[in-house]
Amino acid sequence: MAATLPALKSSTAGVESDGVQVTFEDQQRINKYATGTSQISELKEEIEAMQNELRNLDDAADELLLAGDEDESIEFMVGEVFINFPSDSVSERIDELKEKLNNEIAAKEKQTEVIKQKLDQLKVELYGKFGSSINLEMDE
Repeated sequence: MAATLPALKSSTAGVESDGVQVTFEDQQRINKYATGTSQISELKEEIEAMQNELRNLDDAADELLLAGDEDESIEFMVGEVFINFPSDSVSERIDELKEKLNNEIAAKEKQTEVIKQKLDQLKVELYGKFGSSINLEMDE
């Protein structure tokens, strides 16, 4: 007795949705769009956390200025331990951390913009084919 295998679908065959056929390539574009929106959400969360950390560093710098005594030893957290440092070296370290965070935030924002540009192109392609039968709006 010979068994027959079902025919494999080609990349041009697909599922119909409201009269529009969804090809494998279309599904790949939809998946790329979903992945991109997920990446943007993650990047936004990371940027928000970095901005909170930056605000905390600004507050620490302000407190250091209010203390005013240059010769005073300040406890500075390194990892999970507080270490005494002269206030001027703590001030320098805070400035270094703020600069590093600002650079990281700028890099993440640039990465977000690159992804948004790719998503805009995918959105044009997908709306061009599927019209109102597909929803590609991101939740803000």
